[in-house]
Amino acid sequence: MSLGNHLRGLREQAGLTQRDVARRMGCADSTVSMIETDTREPRLKMLRRYCDALGARVYIGFPTKEAP
Repeated sequence: MSLGNHLRGLREQAGLTQRDVARRMGCADSTVSMIETDTREPRLKMLRRYCDALGARVYIGFPTKEAP
């Protein structure tokens, strides 16, 4: 699942429209659309603003190398 699809799913679960999220973020509706369709890859700051608008948290995990 792409980042945009995941974010769209979170937004829909929250019962918000793209316009709602854009207003909470202080950005254009088209910015939210581009993030959700993976047309624009958000920087960490924008991702945090998106998640804040949903009341969600950003979690970044790094894969670990498994021992043979």
